[in-house]
Amino acid sequence: GVPALGADWFRRNVIVEGLDLAALFGVRFSLGGLVFDGIEESRPCHWMNQVVAPGAEDWLRGRGGLRAKIASDGELRVGPTELRLLQEATRPLPALRKPPLSSIK
Repeated sequence: GVPALGADWFRRNVIVEGLDLAALFGVRFSLGGLVFDGIEESRPCHWMNQVVAPGAEDWLRGRGGLRAKIASDGELRVGPTELRLLQEATRPLPALRKPPLSSIK
């Protein structure tokens, strides 16, 4: 099975739930008042297979998150916040492959 790991194991600066991050590729958005430009998928690396479990890299493909450029100054706080789209996508959104959770052993 997949070990119980804290959010810090996944090496992400901001963790969200319930958002389609792929919809933010090529989009300017604000989160908690800070402005970001969604750049591309944050692809998982082979390191995840060693630290999490064999197959973790494949399972995380399409679930690795979003690389975003910070476009304003400010402070992001822990807790619920608002995401606002400030601009429509500037390029077609890529299709992401999401392997089932059962593929991690």
